[in-house]
Amino acid sequence: MQGLRQKKLDINNTYVRDSYVSWLGDKWIYDLIMPYVVNANKEAGWNWDLTGQELFQFTMYKGGGYYGWHTDGHSDHFGTYKMAIPGVTKMSANGKWPRGYTDDPMLIGKNRKISVTINLTENKNYKGGNLRFDMGAHTASGKRYVTIKEARDQGSIIVFPSFLHHQVTPVTSGTRYSLVLWVLGPPFK
Repeated sequence: MQGLRQKKLDINNTYVRDSYVSWLGDKWIYDLIMPYVVNANKEAGWNWDLTGQELFQFTMYKGGGYYGWHTDGHSDHFGTYKMAIPGVTKMSANGKWPRGYTDDPMLIGKNRKISVTINLTENKNYKGGNLRFDMGAHTASGKRYVTIKEARDQGSIIVFPSFLHHQVTPVTSGTRYSLVLWVLGPPFK
């Protein structure tokens, strides 16, 4: 974050992140979390067709770490995972497929529909690092930006549509750990 300030970039108006991530695919984690996702999908009245999920992302935000405004997916045909073909689809300099491409056959033709954030850190062990949503300029309450205070509780599970704009504000002290999951399905029609 220091480098961004030196370059006079406003982290509130840029779509970047400063965090460390790793990936988890242990079955017991899915067994523990997916019932909450299925219940939220039903209770929210979405009843979206869900057919899979990605690996869990374990995220660490150290002091100054953040994730600027972004969406996790668009849930329409434009956000559908496409097949990456080795030798044809060009990888980036860091050895990754371009955004929206994968070589995982379980993801081909699917979209991120539901995002899940699980806080693993006790509230008293960090400051900042708040999960915020941009509800749009024309909300009924008139409140465009909403900070999800419940997300600060250790063990909280926040389930939301992947197309919602959201951010994690900078951690001002301590370290925040979280798990993130994206639940997939066919594009909305």
